[in-house]
Amino acid sequence: MQAAKKDKKDSSPQPIRKSLRLQKQEADSSLSLPEKEPAYYTPTTVQDEHPRRPLKTLELADVVSEHDLLEEKEVFMERVSKTLDKKAEGDREPSFGPDVKTRLDKLEITVSKVIFPFCRLFFRQFIFRYQDELVAKVVPDRIFSLAVHPGEEKRLVAAGGKWGGLGLWDVLDTDSNSHGVHLFRPHSRPVNCMTFGAGDSSKLYSTSYDGTVRRLDLHTGTVELVYGDEDDDVFACYHRQLSEAGVFLVALGSSGMVGLVDQRESNLKFSRTLPIYGRPTALKTVDVHPLKRDVFVCSSSKGGCHAFDLRSAEKINGDLFPMLVEYGGHTKALSSAFFSPVSGHVVNTVCADNKIRIFDSSLDKAQEVLKPVRSVTHNNQTGRWLTTFKAEWHPTRDDLFFCGSMEQPRFVFETNISSIVPIPKQPVILIFYNLN
Repeated sequence: MQAAKKDKKDSSPQPIRKSLRLQKQEADSSLSLPEKEPAYYTPTTVQDEHPRRPLKTLELADVVSEHDLLEEKEVFMERVSKTLDKKAEGDREPSFGPDVKTRLDKLEITVSKVIFPFCRLFFRQFIFRYQDELVAKVVPDRIFSLAVHPGEEKRLVAAGGKWGGLGLWDVLDTDSNSHGVHLFRPHSRPVNCMTFGAGDSSKLYSTSYDGTVRRLDLHTGTVELVYGDEDDDVFACYHRQLSEAGVFLVALGSSGMVGLVDQRESNLKFSRTLPIYGRPTALKTVDVHPLKRDVFVCSSSKGGCHAFDLRSAEKINGDLFPMLVEYGGHTKALSSAFFSPVSGHVVNTVCADNKIRIFDSSLDKAQEVLKPVRSVTHNNQTGRWLTTFKAEWHPTRDDLFFCGSMEQPRFVFETNISSIVPIPKQPVILIFYNLN
């Protein structure tokens, strides 16, 4: 049986179908799309939980939290003012000798949980014994900076918090309701640097990431504006006082610049800005030579550490500020670089490459790259949630500084001996370095 044959397809060409759009003809249709309903958008503004304080002098009532009693703060400021007016009866020699190991052998340490830096009284006793009354929560959040009053008549500690809090702690006040702790809020962002006035220790200067530098008067409780820019994006991170006449150097963080503030001219703009490092290199700290007040040192986030001379400001031709000396050897970001406080002959640096370096701050040869005269392995890996370490000098000595460490167990170390002196089961948060 034969299969049925299929019909042959018509091979004639078929016309190409084109849409009305391609034929450039109007579509004749009674259909229409429904009208689109209008959309109503309500603009939402995110309210800042920590707004910046006004750029003006703040009274005591302006910087006190709503929960705190204003009368209690006024009594505290009055008591501090009376104490600061008293003169110290005599100045004794510090008992902190050059031989740390001998001191440790003779020292009976209980549990040293908290040590307060920057204070001459602290070094006279070498270590505060841990007692309940010597521990206090000064600010409600993470601490970014510390300062201890240099006077011997009162142990007054200042702490700068993450959200602009500035806490004052009268260490020996154990009788009042607040146990000597009082909180003020002159800033709205982390307070990264605090110093007491070089000529007047009743003035506490603070620099914050909110772009302001302020001065707390311990006599009156008022907070004066040293510098503040109307632009909230200005990022100030560190300051140093050049003179008692109100002249400061302010490190401007990610801009890589240093601003010169002269309160005699204006506190709302810089007298001059110095381009130290170009973007995106961030400026970390600035410090002024104790004797040569025109010389300052800066540290950066790219491993750069240089000394500069303010008198070279006229040589800037749209380029970076000319350096005086480079302190070399750093391979990662620095967290600090400071001159020794008496003669300025030594510079110490703390770097994220787990090194503390000591330099001879000889400023005789310009454009010279100095190598460290001593380098100490030091665990500086604070991570994301801890404030970076800064090596702080003893306020009256060129051969002694101290720095926090992440090592376990905590220990005290003297650089002129080869052995490390561990303190088992006694967590000490600082390491002391004697350069003799």
